[in-house]
Amino acid sequence: MTKAQIALKYLNGIIVSPSNQNYEDAALSVTAQIMALGFIPSQKLIDTMKTMEIEDLTDLYVGIIPALRKFTGADADYVPMYPNFPKQVMEASKTKLFLNAIGHYWTLGQWKPDYDKIPRECAFEYTRFKEIGVISEQEFNEIFPKLLGSFDSISEGDKETIKWFLDNVEDLIYPNEIPFKENMCYLAGLFMEKHIDIAPLMKTATDVLRVATHMSGGDISLGQNTKFKSFSRPTRRSLVSVLENVIREEDIERHRNKWVRVFHQLHVGEFSYASKVNAIARKVRENKPIHTFNGKVEMAMETKDYRGAVALLSKRPGEFARRLDEMLRKSNLGSGSVIDSFLEVAPKVPTKVLLQILGNLKVRNEAISQKIIFPKGKIQKAIKIETDIAPLGRNTLYRLKNGLKDELIERFSKLEPLGDVWLDPLLKHCPIPSQMRSVSESKFTVGRGTRLPIGPNLSQNTLRLFIHWIGIDIDLSATLHNDKFETVESIYYRNLRSDKYNVYHSGDLVQAPAPHGATEFIDITMDQVLAAGIRYISMDVRVYNGPNFVQHEQCYAGWMTREFPQSNEIFDPKTVQSKVDVISDSQACTPVVFDLLEREAVWTDLSSSDRRTYYGNNVRSNQASIENVLESIVTSANKVSLYELFELHAQARGTIVETQEEAEKVYSLYEGTTPFNIMEINSEYIG
Repeated sequence: MTKAQIALKYLNGIIVSPSNQNYEDAALSVTAQIMALGFIPSQKLIDTMKTMEIEDLTDLYVGIIPALRKFTGADADYVPMYPNFPKQVMEASKTKLFLNAIGHYWTLGQWKPDYDKIPRECAFEYTRFKEIGVISEQEFNEIFPKLLGSFDSISEGDKETIKWFLDNVEDLIYPNEIPFKENMCYLAGLFMEKHIDIAPLMKTATDVLRVATHMSGGDISLGQNTKFKSFSRPTRRSLVSVLENVIREEDIERHRNKWVRVFHQLHVGEFSYASKVNAIARKVRENKPIHTFNGKVEMAMETKDYRGAVALLSKRPGEFARRLDEMLRKSNLGSGSVIDSFLEVAPKVPTKVLLQILGNLKVRNEAISQKIIFPKGKIQKAIKIETDIAPLGRNTLYRLKNGLKDELIERFSKLEPLGDVWLDPLLKHCPIPSQMRSVSESKFTVGRGTRLPIGPNLSQNTLRLFIHWIGIDIDLSATLHNDKFETVESIYYRNLRSDKYNVYHSGDLVQAPAPHGATEFIDITMDQVLAAGIRYISMDVRVYNGPNFVQHEQCYAGWMTREFPQSNEIFDPKTVQSKVDVISDSQACTPVVFDLLEREAVWTDLSSSDRRTYYGNNVRSNQASIENVLESIVTSANKVSLYELFELHAQARGTIVETQEEAEKVYSLYEGTTPFNIMEINSEYIG
C-alpha cells in the first residue's frame, strides 16, 4: 500500500507541488498514460503537472501509474488458453475444444495448445473516464479520522489503511469518538502491538474480547469462533488490568464460550489484583448461571408482563430497537403504546439502528414466510431461513415510519446546512452500505445490492467477465437464469460455449504459476441472451482444487463492456467497469449478478457454498446455492436507499431543487457524493 494508492482510492486525487517550469509535453505524456487506464486528470491537475519540476513529475508518474494499474487489474498478464478469443472459440469444433481440454488436464496443465496470436484490429471503445483531482496534505490526513469515525464496520482494506497511517504519519488527527466498537477495538489491537495504553478506549468486557480476538487473528465482529493464541505475560497483564476495570457478568455471558478460552489463555489466576475477573472466571468455569438483562426481558415476555418488558427495554433503547418488531406483534398493550414508549427513547438510539428499522418496515405490510439473513463475520453469505412472522398493521407502520423520520430529521438538522440539493433518482436503487467488514478490496466498492448501469454506453453490447490468479486451480463460470431465477444454462470448464445463447468461455486453465499466473474470460452478447429468454447472469469464481482465495498469491475478478469484442486487446483497462481482489477465506464467491432486462449490474460480493461431488466443485453441483444467492440479492427490499437517506438530510438542512445545474450539493451515481464514497457516507451521513 502506498500514499498514492490511498489518496486515489478514497479521494480520487493526488498531492502535487506546483513550480514555475514548463514541461507541457511531459505532462501530456503522463496524461496519455493515465487515460490509457480509464482515468483522466482534472484540468487543475493537468495545469499543475505542466509547471512541475521534472523530478517531481517523474515521482508522480512512478506513484500514480502502478496504483491505477492495480485498481483496474492492468498489473497482470492476461493470456487465455485461446489467444484469439472470442472468435477462435466460436469457430472451433466442440471436438477440438474437448481434445484440447483433455490434453491439458492429462498433463496437469503442462500442455496447452500452441496457437499464434493473430493481430487484432483497433477500434474506438466509448469510455467513461474517472477524473483524478488535486488534494491537499490536510485532506489526505483527514482520511484517518473519517475511517475511524465510521458508524458501520470497515473493510480489511480500510483497516490496512488505518495501520498505514499509524506506521507512516506523525501527529495523527483522531476523531472525537470512535462510534463503531469493532473499529475502536481494531485500533486498540494496533495500540497493543505498539505498546500504547488501551485503557482509555476500553468501555466493556466485550471490547477487551475483541482486542484479544484481533491479536489472535480472529474475526473481530465475533461472528465466528477464534483460536486464541498464547499471549506474552506483559500482554496478559495489560489485558487483565483493563478487564478488571470494565468487567460485568452480563458481558461475559453474552460470549460465554469464547470467554472460557480467553480466561484460559490469560491465566487470570496469576494476577491477584484482578479479584472481579477471577471471581467471574471461576463462575464461568464452574458453569454457574449468570442473570442478565435479556433474561429478565424474556421472563417478562413469557409471563405476558408486557408493561414490565417495555419498562425494562426503555432503560436500554438499543435493545428496545432490536426487539421493537417483536413487541409490536406480541404485546397486548396496543401498538400505539409501544410506539410511543419507543419514540420517547429513540433519541438515544444510534442513527444506523433507526435506519435499519425504517428499512425493515418496507416489507412489514405482509406476512414473512422466509427471510434472507446476512450473518456477521469475515465471510459474507446469504442464508435463507423459513419463518412465520405476522404482518404489522397499516396504522402501526404509518405511525412508526413518521415517528422515525421525524426523529432522524431532527438530529440531521443540527448538522451543517447543505444549501440547494439535487438528488439523482437512480440512487433509489442503491441501498445504504452496511456490513463492509467482509467486502472484497476494490477501488469501485459500493453497498451490496447496489444497481449500476452495466456499461457507459448501450452500444457496448458484449459483457466480458474475467479472472486472473496466481496459485492453484480457480475457475470462472457464468450461470444463465430466467426471470424466476431458475438456472437455464451454465458456462464453465465442461461447457465452454453455448451457441444458442451466444456465450463463450476462453478455456479452462488448471495451473497458474508465478509470476504470470493464469487468465479466463467469458463473453456474453447481452441483447441476444435477453432475446432468448435469459434475464439474469450470475458471475461465479470458484476454487476447483486448492486452498481458499485468501491463501492464493493473487486473485482478481471483474468485468468489461465492449462494442467490438474481436478488436483491441482482449483485456483493455479502459473498458473495465469493476475489478475486485478476491481474498475471502472461502472457495466460492459471486462478485456480481447482471439484470439484462434492466441493463444493470447488481453488486453482490457474497460467498456461496462449495459443495463437491465426483465431478468437482463447480456451478452444476452448487446450482441451488447459486440460485439462492441470486434471488436473495435481487429481491432484497428491506434497506433504506441512498436516495431516501440523502432526502432526509436535504429536508433537515437544505432545499431540494429539480435540476443538477441549480444545486450547490449533488448526490448522484458519478458526480458529487456517489455510492462509491463509502467513507463519506458512513462517517458523515449515518451518524
